[in-house]
Amino acid sequence: GAGSTDADADEDEDEDDAAPPTTIPPELCDAYSHGGTFPIYQYYFDATSSPLESYKPYSRDVISQLVEGAGRRMVYYYQKTDEWLYQALRDHPVEGQSVLIVGSNIPWYESICLAYKAKHCITLEYNALSYDHPD
Repeated sequence: GAGSTDADADEDEDEDDAAPPTTIPPELCDAYSHGGTFPIYQYYFDATSSPLESYKPYSRDVISQLVEGAGRRMVYYYQKTDEWLYQALRDHPVEGQSVLIVGSNIPWYESICLAYKAKHCITLEYNALSYDHPD
């Protein structure tokens, strides 16, 4: 804008690459704790991968094994959640449908949906994933 310099533009670019806050800003603590009703425990975990890294790649063979296990109603890393998903897919079939999986870095829930005959799965995840499967 008027009066801006190249240095101002550089600062704006740096702000876009800044890390997120790791603590709740003090002026928001009262709102986050419902007026102090609930204790606040500060904890920060960064699970993003760098652009040069990715999560473990999953080959077509491995994904096929996961789909086979899902077909047998295998329970994996979220035990009870897996059972609830199996029940939900029996009550609300996804056969022939496209399914969106949000927040997944292991193709387990994608595999369950494929075992229940989903047309294909789309995974929305902020990390770079490498899944080798046509669906």
